[in-house]
Amino acid sequence: MADVNQIKDDIVDAVRDALDRAGDDAGSIARTARKAVGKATHRFVDVAEDFADEASARGRKAYKYASKEVTDHPIATAAILTGVAAAVLGLALLSRRR
Repeated sequence: MADVNQIKDDIVDAVRDALDRAGDDAGSIARTARKAVGKATHRFVDVAEDFADEASARGRKAYKYASKEVTDHPIATAAILTGVAAAVLGLALLSRRR
């Protein structure tokens, strides 16, 4: 009977060792995944910040350009705005007729 108990203990020990290794592997996989997600998140934040900075800079340039044009050519600006308003009004009237 001692042989059966010894075999049972050997099997239990082997299963515990296998589960310990599987747990260590799962922990390693989780750490690697966490690190990869952290790096990807950091890169995404960097890209988003660069995009926001570029959009802000371009917006300021567009504002300066538009302000300069309005200041330098007020009559032309008024004519352009009147034309745009007329086009929008015409489209609105056309859509109401349908």
